[in-house]
Amino acid sequence: MSEEMSYEERFKHTLLEYLSIEGETELQQMLSQSELVEKPQWDFTSVSGQRGMKIEIKVPNSYVKIIEEKYKPTLYKICKKIYKNDSDYGFTGIEIGVVLLSTIKTVNHLTKEVSYLQNHANYQYLMNKVSNMDIEDDQKLYIYEACNSAISGNNIAAMVTLGCATELLFINTCNAYKNYLLTIGEQAKAERFTNKVVNAKVAFTRVNEFYKLVESDESMQIFSQYGLENIRIQFNFLDIIRQVRNDSGHPTGKKVSNEDLSTMFGNFQLLIERLDKFNKDYSEEPLPF
Repeated sequence: MSEEMSYEERFKHTLLEYLSIEGETELQQMLSQSELVEKPQWDFTSVSGQRGMKIEIKVPNSYVKIIEEKYKPTLYKICKKIYKNDSDYGFTGIEIGVVLLSTIKTVNHLTKEVSYLQNHANYQYLMNKVSNMDIEDDQKLYIYEACNSAISGNNIAAMVTLGCATELLFINTCNAYKNYLLTIGEQAKAERFTNKVVNAKVAFTRVNEFYKLVESDESMQIFSQYGLENIRIQFNFLDIIRQVRNDSGHPTGKKVSNEDLSTMFGNFQLLIERLDKFNKDYSEEPLPF
């Protein structure tokens, strides 16, 4: 037996579809976990007998400021197009509210102490952090989709998109490291690194050649200045994500547990925080004079 969606649910799905068509991918992903509420107003519109109606869009607390400052005019225009005025109510505006957090109640059976944990806190925290980071749009899109898939319980889809975000992070890091070598006057090393790593035809080759340099090239110690002291272990995690992504992206039948998925996201968060600064510091190839 099918159950018809409420008006608010249909409105949200229409809004998300509109944003997708218009290429507003960042806003679309921010609103994936949102709730929409109709808010009748006491004030009348210019139409006789018609009162105003506002649409409140409830979003995670960390998105409120960025949506208010950057996207509210866009949302107003789209919601005005979507809302169907009738003789009783006419659209008059939008409000940005806060969606209730999903929480888990836990009880310590020894002390009987009760605590409340935010459900999916690690995924939400990563999205919150990324929304405030100055990274490329493709990287943000992969991370938003990965987190939203994980929150929805779609672990395989989450792992595949996290793998895309990880590979892009690794490619950017390789380009930045090549620029770093040029900055310190290691032209020969930079040329060799470019040939073997940056221009590698497949990800497997790029990762393997990179690891060889991690073990043999003292220049790699630059990463310790960015909080990555044990670079062999920490960069190896990028390859673990790549391998799990490959297994998930093919019909292997392998599943990804909630625990493993949470660990993958936690480690990715650490890496993107630290590598993003390195990538920005060496984002441009130095001039040859």
